[in-house]
Amino acid sequence: MRKAVLVILIMLYVVLPVLCSADGIHGSDYNKLPVVEFTLENGDIILSDENIVSAELKNYTDEVGNMQYCVMVVFDEAGTEILAQSTGAHIGELMHIIVNGEEVSAPRIHQAITGGECVISGITLEEAEELVTLLTNKPDDYTMEELIQRVLDLENRVSVLEQQLLGKA
Repeated sequence: MRKAVLVILIMLYVVLPVLCSADGIHGSDYNKLPVVEFTLENGDIILSDENIVSAELKNYTDEVGNMQYCVMVVFDEAGTEILAQSTGAHIGELMHIIVNGEEVSAPRIHQAITGGECVISGITLEEAEELVTLLTNKPDDYTMEELIQRVLDLENRVSVLEQQLLGKA
């Protein structure tokens, strides 16, 4: 029984990370992997961090000679297809980039994006650097020490959840 409860709680933690957010069960702060969503103006989620292959900071010189910065995002095959269909149907609208529930960018869709890459421009160097970090922060980016700490945090949270579910808290 205890093992089944533990497995269920771990699945809930993985599937519904909001249950164990920094404001959650015991209030400790930890490095939560970002949840990235690309949404349309109507709120439909069209892409997620699972569709991102890479995000890279780029710079270019505009027509008056000023240095400008942008982020080039490359999507996987499924993301490429979804992006082409969604952007083609929503030209002129905003595509919101949401990280952990907060909008970090909202570029306007100027045309159907069919090549599996989109460029987010009109942002400062600092905004571009932050966006690249948010879009590319994957589990492989963590040190072994950070991963061990995350597992320990998870064990503590599971223990508290187990006590609450079994009425011992």
